[in-house]
Amino acid sequence: MSKERLVGDEQVELVNLMPYHESISIYSPNTIYMREIPSAGWAEVKTSTVRIKNINGILVTKKVAVVVSGLPEPKDNTIYIVSKQVMNVVQSYRKDVVTPNTETAVKDYSGVIIGITEFDVTEF
Repeated sequence: MSKERLVGDEQVELVNLMPYHESISIYSPNTIYMREIPSAGWAEVKTSTVRIKNINGILVTKKVAVVVSGLPEPKDNTIYIVSKQVMNVVQSYRKDVVTPNTETAVKDYSGVIIGITEFDVTEF
């Protein structure tokens, strides 16, 4: 039986910039533990609140991304693991970021995510 390689399968440095995580546990698709990726800091979105309108006397606001902090400049053979919020802001101009796919995450008996098997990306 031959092993299949995905198109674009590559070996790169993975840098964990997820907020609130000391490390990310990586599992194979069949949920076998593979390794930990320790935290290398936080990438986060700074926001500003903008007033949009009033509805029946209730203020409606919108959070607008102002700046992303903690995301290093692109580096050859390096992929940064970031939150979905950071990904949403930078996906149009950064192709070196991924975010954990929580839909396929490994969960414990109570449903708490303990690791991931996939990353989500923008189009490459």
